[in-house]
Amino acid sequence: MNQEHKKDNFMRNLFISLIVIVIILLGFNYWQQKSTEAPEGDVPATAASPLRSDDHIIGKSNAKVTLVEYADLQCPACKAFEPILTKLAATHANDDFAYVYRYFPLVNIHSHALLAAHYNEAAGIQGKFWEMNHMLYQKQDEWAEALDAEDKIKGYAATLGLDVTKLSTDANSQSVSDKVANSLKEANKLGLNSTPSLLLNGVKITVKNEQDLRDLIARAIANSKGNMATSTSSTTTFKNK
Repeated sequence: MNQEHKKDNFMRNLFISLIVIVIILLGFNYWQQKSTEAPEGDVPATAASPLRSDDHIIGKSNAKVTLVEYADLQCPACKAFEPILTKLAATHANDDFAYVYRYFPLVNIHSHALLAAHYNEAAGIQGKFWEMNHMLYQKQDEWAEALDAEDKIKGYAATLGLDVTKLSTDANSQSVSDKVANSLKEANKLGLNSTPSLLLNGVKITVKNEQDLRDLIARAIANSKGNMATSTSSTTTFKNK
């Protein structure tokens, strides 16, 4: 009986331990997902800075309608959004519209996000910001968890025809470090906590799919041209319905 009692206790403790492990794993997975997905609801972000001379922009620098993305190059959700956003920017090339890319590396969960941001910015110094941006997203699965991530990124740069020695020097420069750090500080100041974070005319928007985003942008552009009665200053104008 004593042996059977010990066996019952062992099995009971093993079962409880397995349950605890499963709960911990589920909790971690939920936290990580929430760290990279956009929260529900639209959050006013009136402190968002206007377009700057050193911003990376597709569209008009003095556009009335701006879509600002705060992104993490190691974020899978940002990778999924990249072709959508660049396609939308090209679609509205003739409108009073600008798509702006800013850095928001989630360094607590993405160990190479800051490194990638530095190299992307350094590529911009050689006039190939968007090419490097696209390459880093396309090759994300290769470098994101790699021990030799920096070497891989330099390899991508070489295929783009960049001066890799200069790229490395610029990536480690104070000016590049400051720009990425300032973008990160701005994102935190705005209360952003996920990537990609999208701000349409200073209002944080949440979209479920590409069509939602298309509709919001089209509405904003129409509004800027006076085709809608609602004032462009209203933060409810661009809320996702």
